Amino acid sequence: MNNIKAKLEQIFEFEKELNILLDEEDYESFKQQQDLFAAQLKDFLKKYSQAELNEEITQLKRLDDLVEKLRERADIDAKKLKAQSLKMQRNKSKINAYK
Repeated sequence: MNNIKAKLEQIFEFEKELNILLDEEDYESFKQQQDLFAAQLKDFLKKYSQAELNEEITQLKRLDDLVEKLRERADIDAKKLKAQSLKMQRNKSKINAYK
């Protein structure tokens, strides 16, 4: 896929898949796919010249917004999971104290 527009479309699809993984609370797969997504983005930015990227600035700004929203969602979910884990640990300690 040498076409920059096709590659961008592929990246947008990948971002959608990451959102679906968050929706499904499949955090392990999300982490793995997130790493692949980051590598794909880095490769994309290295592969094309500044002039080529400037021609797609609107799409890149849109992608930046989507990635920021995805990051925020992932952070919120991570905080929720951490809170749940702490709650479960406290409950386990209480149960053990009653034994």
